[in-house]
Amino acid sequence: MGKIFTLIAAVAMATSMNAQTITFGDVAVLNADLQTEWINGDVKLVIVKDAKPSIDLNSAYFGTAEATTQYTSRLKMGGKSSSTRSLALTVPSDGIVKVAARSSNKDAIDRTVVLNQDGQDLVSQLVYDAQAISVDSKTVYPYVTANVKAGTIAVNFPIDGINFYAFEFTATTTTTGIKNVSTSTNSQEVYNLAGQRVSNTYKGVIIQDGKKFVQK
Repeated sequence: MGKIFTLIAAVAMATSMNAQTITFGDVAVLNADLQTEWINGDVKLVIVKDAKPSIDLNSAYFGTAEATTQYTSRLKMGGKSSSTRSLALTVPSDGIVKVAARSSNKDAIDRTVVLNQDGQDLVSQLVYDAQAISVDSKTVYPYVTANVKAGTIAVNFPIDGINFYAFEFTATTTTTGIKNVSTSTNSQEVYNLAGQRVSNTYKGVIIQDGKKFVQK
């Protein structure tokens, strides 16, 4: 059974390693010197048109009670977005986008982050400091999360300024090193990824003799 759970952990690790995250470095940058795009692998974030942001050093935690991530700088968008002022995030495939964002005014409760793709709002979420939870004496803020398709997502903030700490993209499908094999198996015990014993005719991902296969 130890081998089974080790393999399950390996699948989970492969999924997390697939995440591509854009952050904003460890140096404060004024608007006049600020770059207009950031790239990590196949993921790109672009400042659209007349935005006048800056970067400063500001530490914040984002996540849940089970898992948190600390970011140490933020992209400060000083005013609300418009038809000519927003951010554009481009991703290479279908997947999940997580945005680490806080209101630029800690007392405001009406600031919103909107992710729009192909003319349709994927998520419109209020972002305010009272949403934070305490985890091991740390203040942890929630992500804005949306399922996305391959292409470009418009990132809007229609009420007023938002500070962005990170943009994380995870592809829906992952490569886990599982081999494709024929439907034939021998008489050895076969398990699914939950560690449950299944029949030799079970279709899907199986574990047999400590190895993973896809049985069709």
